[in-house]
Order: sequence, then C-alpha cells, then structure tokens
Amino acid sequence: PARNAEAVADLTLAFMVMLARGVKSSIAYVANGGRVGDSAFEGAQFFGHELGGHMLGLVGFGNVGARVARRALAFGTSILVYDPYIAPETVEGLGIRMTDLEELLASSDFVSLHARVTSETVNFFDEEKFNAMRRGAYFINTARETLMDEQALYEALVSQHLAGAALDMLRPYPEGMPGSLVSLPNVIVTPHIGGATHEAALRGVQILASQIDHYLAGKPMQHVVNRGISGS
Repeated sequence: PARNAEAVADLTLAFMVMLARGVKSSIAYVANGGRVGDSAFEGAQFFGHELGGHMLGLVGFGNVGARVARRALAFGTSILVYDPYIAPETVEGLGIRMTDLEELLASSDFVSLHARVTSETVNFFDEEKFNAMRRGAYFINTARETLMDEQALYEALVSQHLAGAALDMLRPYPEGMPGSLVSLPNVIVTPHIGGATHEAALRGVQILASQIDHYLAGKPMQHVVNRGISGS
C-alpha cells in the first residue's frame, strides 16, 4: 500500500499543469517547425491558466488522493473531495472541503479520479457524470482505465463541453489503430507511467523486506489481508 502513491500524485499535478498551460499544443508547435525566439510575445497564442485560484475536485481521498491534495494546496488551488468511505473529519484543517459528487462535478475546474475498481465503479464516469461537469473543465485519470467510459469522454471533449483530459491509461485497442481519444489535440495520454519511478520500485522492496523482518522476529505485520492465517 502506498508504494507508488508519491509517484502517481506527482504525475497528477504534472497533468494539471500541462492541461492548464496547453503544454501539449505548444510542444507540437515547436516540433512542427514553429518559430522560437522571434518575439517576446510569441507565447500569446498559447495563453493558459494558473492553478492558483481554481478548484480541484478529487474523487477518492486515499493514499494518492490525499497526496495530490497536499501538492495542489501549495499551488493555491481550492479542493473539494468526494469519498463516501472516509469520515469528513479526516480532512478537516487541511484547507479541503468534503462534498457530494454533484456539487464537486458542477464546481470543479479540474476533476481528478482516484478510486478503486469494483463492480460498482466500472465506467463510473459515464455520459451523465461528464455532462454534469462544469463546462470548460478538465478531467484527469491516473487510477484505472475501466473507471471511465472512453466513448462518453470522447464525446464530451469533441462537443467542447470539456476543455481537455489527461489519462495515464486506456483500454487496449487494435495494434496500428490508436483509440479515438489519442487523436484529440486536447488529450494527453501516457502508457501507465504513474508508478514507473526508481523511487517507487525501491519503496516496494523496502516495504516487503520490512514485513519479512517483522514476520521473522514474531512481530505483528502490517497490511495483512488474511489475518486469520497462522503467523500473520
């Protein structure tokens, strides 16, 4: 647990900045031969937004969501949280407000998904929820691809109801035939790199080794799922 939470939280904030500042389109401009250094005002065509003063809605406030919140607060971002599985007092005093999903979707400039996949959350973000989001908002998913209806997201982006999206994974699509979301200029897609850091890999080994040490020393082990098994 939390092995890669720091890494995923970092990527989430990177996605927020990239979406807000139109980083993908500005990189494409230079890569396709756009002039650089001709004018002090050449960046005017890529005007974006600062994170400060905007609202971030976190759907899920577990290991990753809580870390995203701490980072976003440092940018001056206000935060709404929807998580029916945690007590409101868990986030009291952090500059964060718990709310229901309806208000979060309607009020947030960025909506970032940090939920687990269960039978109840497959395609949790569907046409209804994307349409309930604030017009011009951004959607971020660094959790799991099956939590969202990709076609519904595509339609919300094409209709310009949403301004952009950043996704760390997609459902598999035929080789040589990229998914429709990949083709959109206002969508950032990465190949599930959220936890792909040297630090996360080392942290996982350290967590495992520490629990082996606990077991060999006869001490209580952490994060045990099947505590009924002898020795756990």
